[in-house]
Amino acid sequence: MKSVIVPSVQSPPSMLKLHDFCNRALTGKVLCIENMSNAPIALNEGAVAPRSALAVSIAEPTLAPGKVTTAYLVSQIGR
Repeated sequence: MKSVIVPSVQSPPSMLKLHDFCNRALTGKVLCIENMSNAPIALNEGAVAPRSALAVSIAEPTLAPGKVTTAYLVSQIGR
């Protein structure tokens, strides 16, 4: 008999862009993130923002099932 490791499958969080802000150099985004899974999830900058982001803030980084949080992203224009 062969052992098989099966990774747990978790629903990704649902993300909805609420607002865009920009000026000549920077762009900002406000995201609404909902945990669609049956288990708590831990959000981090890499999960919600591109690597080129200058700043990321997640209001509630640990999200219980069915709960919603807000994330704020700032990036340079063109990146």
